[in-house]
Amino acid sequence: TMVCRAGGESVSAQLLLAGDTDAAAEIIAGLSLRGAVLVRLGVDDAAALASLLRYSSHFFEKPRGEKAYVARDAVIPAVGPAAVRVGWRQPSASKELLRCFRGHPLPLPDTPLSRAAGASEALLHALLSRCANALLGPGDVRAAGSTGRSAVLLPAGGSGGALPRLSDRFERNCAFDIFYYRADGCEVPCDAHVDRGLLHAIWAPAFGLQLWQSGVALV
Repeated sequence: TMVCRAGGESVSAQLLLAGDTDAAAEIIAGLSLRGAVLVRLGVDDAAALASLLRYSSHFFEKPRGEKAYVARDAVIPAVGPAAVRVGWRQPSASKELLRCFRGHPLPLPDTPLSRAAGASEALLHALLSRCANALLGPGDVRAAGSTGRSAVLLPAGGSGGALPRLSDRFERNCAFDIFYYRADGCEVPCDAHVDRGLLHAIWAPAFGLQLWQSGVALV
């Protein structure tokens, strides 16, 4: 998990995106030791995500009927054979989200929200790609099975013939979610849970986000 923040003791996002080897080494060390690492955003990147917060908050405050139009079902082969929802949905009374995938943007016209979502998705995806290359390398690998919670990745040249590149698999199966939680008083709008996946990049504009591992708070 990469937790993106505007400051503090953390790995520089700008250096990581520029291919700095020391930044990549810090990513590997942090994820290996704790399973999570803080990534420090530059001023422009932080401003881009702040714009997304502003425009998406305005969207989530709209009546349910208006938000329901910003949704469609799409079949994304890398995700699975069943159709998945792209756009808005409300899993619970206190939680709403907007979801898009690489090549499947939000079903919106050219609006400030769609532009902010596109820019933010590109930024976080670039950070995840750098992180994936640092951890696994840019070589040809495939998910060949699972052991517990982790996919087993086999190098090219093993059994099974030609294998897809990790970058190709990663490109097509990478969701971008914009969450909106409604909290009344001291209610906790999001209970403890496990998010499945190889890598996650999280930007939380409000206090309260906690990441736990084996009963220890990482963030």
